[in-house]
Amino acid sequence: MTEAYYKSGEIKFSRRQIEWLIPLLPLLRSGVYPRDPKETGYTQAPGKRQIKAKAGFIGAAEIAAELDTRLQSCNSDGLFLEMVYSQPDDKVFVMQHIAMALNVDINQLSRDIHRALNYCCGFRRKSRTYSQWKNHQRGGQK
Repeated sequence: MTEAYYKSGEIKFSRRQIEWLIPLLPLLRSGVYPRDPKETGYTQAPGKRQIKAKAGFIGAAEIAAELDTRLQSCNSDGLFLEMVYSQPDDKVFVMQHIAMALNVDINQLSRDIHRALNYCCGFRRKSRTYSQWKNHQRGGQK
């Protein structure tokens, strides 16, 4: 199976895209967007220049800023989401450490991280706050 890659113009903040973007956040925050792994190095035919409307680092920085805003709106669940998904090979290990440090059930932590991921998904930001959205998802219970 080939590694997923999304061009900056394709980012719509779907679940798979967010899972792909979180490990790349440090790179995106510095204004660098990862290159396509299938890229050959050849860009265009000789003599033709392409003029872009904005600097190359702006797209990466905008994506990082949007994802950071969505993660921060989830409070501690967003922080845990970033911690767990920044190490895609060791998700369970990181979740176990967080659960032990906070003295919470790992299943509850997993549900909270999953909820935060769902809240961050979508082309537009949610109109409700994270706590309002969580209560609505639970059926209005506290």
